Amino acid sequence: MEDSTAGTPETAVPHETNGDAAQGDTYPDGARRERRQHTPSEELYDLSKPIPNEQKPDKTKHDESVEVFSTRINILKEKKQDVQVKIDDALEGGRNAEVMKERDHLKSLFNKKGDLIGEIKIMRSRLDMVRKQAD
Repeated sequence: MEDSTAGTPETAVPHETNGDAAQGDTYPDGARRERRQHTPSEELYDLSKPIPNEQKPDKTKHDESVEVFSTRINILKEKKQDVQVKIDDALEGGRNAEVMKERDHLKSLFNKKGDLIGEIKIMRSRLDMVRKQAD
């Protein structure tokens, strides 16, 4: 008996490997594109010369440059703070202590007025209730 599931060599599905053919030149959209050519490192770099050694940077010079930049930053921060104070003063619109005191007094009077109006409403509602009971 023959195995009916075994394919003949003509119909057998080719088995892909991990070689160059497996990676292929085809993409999921079915297009074929050329592969990039790898340039050997011998052509990119001159390997006959020794690799140059770089000296370690001088720590004192580095610290000095960092200090210079930090002082510049601090100066700019102080300037920013001065400008911010000017902006805040301009936004307050020249409010002084006397004006603020008068405003607070007026605010307290308005609050007191609101409380008195509330009491009047309560007294009127009680009066209306008493009149309804009297009728």
